[in-house]
Amino acid sequence: MRHFDSFGEDARRIHRLPYQDDGAVHALGNGTLQVYERGPEILQLFGPAYSCPSAVSLVAVPGVRLISDSRRLPGCNLWEHQLPEGTLTDCAPRAIRCFQRRHALSSPVLFELDVHDFRSEDVSPLFPGCLAYLVTLPATAAIYNDYPLNLHAHLILCFQGAGAPESGPVLRLNGAGRMLVTAGETLPESVEQMRSALSKSPEELERMAAAEDEAFSVRRLARQAPLRDHPLSGRALEAAEGAAFLIRAQQSASGGIQAGHNYHLAYVRDMYGDFRGLLALGCVEEARAILDFYRRVFQRHGAIHNAQAMGADSAFHVHENDRVEITGYLILQALQYLGKTGDRDFFEALTPMLDWAMEAQLTQLHRGMLPFNGDETYIAGHILPRTLMNHGSFEATLLMLAGARYLDKRPEAPWAGEAREKLNDARAVFERNFRRGDAYAANSLKRMEGLEEPAFRHGACLGCGAFRWLVRSGEGVYHCPACLSRGAEVPQPLRTEFLLRSTTLMAPYVHSDLLSQAFIASEVAKSLSEYRLTGRLPSLPEGNRSVGYDFGLLLYAAAACNLPADDLLKHTLDIRDETGAWCEYYEGDLPRQTRCRPWETAINIEGILRYLAGGPIVNAKCAGRN
Repeated sequence: MRHFDSFGEDARRIHRLPYQDDGAVHALGNGTLQVYERGPEILQLFGPAYSCPSAVSLVAVPGVRLISDSRRLPGCNLWEHQLPEGTLTDCAPRAIRCFQRRHALSSPVLFELDVHDFRSEDVSPLFPGCLAYLVTLPATAAIYNDYPLNLHAHLILCFQGAGAPESGPVLRLNGAGRMLVTAGETLPESVEQMRSALSKSPEELERMAAAEDEAFSVRRLARQAPLRDHPLSGRALEAAEGAAFLIRAQQSASGGIQAGHNYHLAYVRDMYGDFRGLLALGCVEEARAILDFYRRVFQRHGAIHNAQAMGADSAFHVHENDRVEITGYLILQALQYLGKTGDRDFFEALTPMLDWAMEAQLTQLHRGMLPFNGDETYIAGHILPRTLMNHGSFEATLLMLAGARYLDKRPEAPWAGEAREKLNDARAVFERNFRRGDAYAANSLKRMEGLEEPAFRHGACLGCGAFRWLVRSGEGVYHCPACLSRGAEVPQPLRTEFLLRSTTLMAPYVHSDLLSQAFIASEVAKSLSEYRLTGRLPSLPEGNRSVGYDFGLLLYAAAACNLPADDLLKHTLDIRDETGAWCEYYEGDLPRQTRCRPWETAINIEGILRYLAGGPIVNAKCAGRN
């Protein structure tokens, strides 16, 4: 193992409890077992499906001091926690699907072990010389909301050497020893993995995990584009390494990627950004695995929804208007994968799903516009109100039209001619629908003209916030039956159009030619100028909240327009937390909501790498338009 003096500061955090802690989270995972940690605390541990509820946590005992200098070892995703009492080292190798925590302590460290009311049984006789416990999750356990797991999960916790649970929930670690965890759908699977893990010494498992990570790094670095000579290129390369391990740890064996520690599902929108980041990082196999995940889900169910379960073929998270936005992302990433790899055979295997995605969008067109998806970033982040969901969506419509080049790959499709006509009509009225003076509206009221809103939809109730089937109770307003029966207040129809400059940054990101190069350059220059005056990038001009990837989008756009943005580059690198991750939202520069996010991390690192690669993207089609 490397010594502490070889660590960079970009993957190092100080953890102090019960004192104030920043709350940064990091991830370990091998596709079967997923672990989220806050310093040396294990907040969540689950498997064998990544769409499982957390089965185990190991957190500070209330009122007991826990201080750690926690760091990721360079070149791998092993984490070492230096405590006053000694060292904890965590790894999650892939050849033997287990999680290991090795401890070397001169005095006791106490944790509170919690199996979250799941059934726990002593199975020590199966592993001579060890203390072992079986934690069983029933098929009815909820992954998220009320979505059932629909499989049994059998996790084994095995303690070897010094350190074992005391009476009650307290785990006392002391001396030298380790905790191992394995998981399987059946008890024999989990037992087999545990016996394999126990056949290796703690140091062997760590070397195995480090060697796997090194091979991954060698493979991806051979494909990652070189960076130009720049004072921040070294920091960017460190950030890229951290981003690659962060995303990889959260990618399940099925190919789906977690949306974060509090969302144990694979979200289409998030995985589009993940996909783009993986390609930029040189992780072609991992990017393909995302598309293959969708292909298998579509083969089984004939549809893709806002989010799908990973490893547990049981749950869909169905949001409002699931036939838009996410369907545009599916087509775009398939086209980008084909352009990157030239793998026509794989692309052809995706065409049934892509045909469905294109046709699904066309069914939602009204006056040349698509509505908003219910989990669209600005709506989910409470930047735009949920009552505008059926307005025309600049972003969803832009994505659909950017994916129109898919029709060039499917000229023989019986619906291609009609689809091309509808898309051309939508393109012809795009400016009229969304252009407002020298800006574009994120939401267009023009779509409401002559629109009959659906009587029912599945999503979030505007009254109580419950996620279920809803009934229309007013223009853009949907309530659950319980709120309807209580006479929930129905607000007046929304007649406001919002001008969000950051939405226009999606155009250069998806290589759309709908907005002129001159306009994009002007908007990027304005955003950079305002950022330099205020030090902020608020999504709403009068607000203080930014979506977590706006920094990367603006960097990407600056590179596309060949505009200098070294100060923004430094800021983007600086706002990463102590684990090297970007988070879901920022207020000022303070992280808010979900930490350890693949989506924001992926888009920001792609923007950083694109900016440091140098050279503008020339969009010949629109270079002369204004």
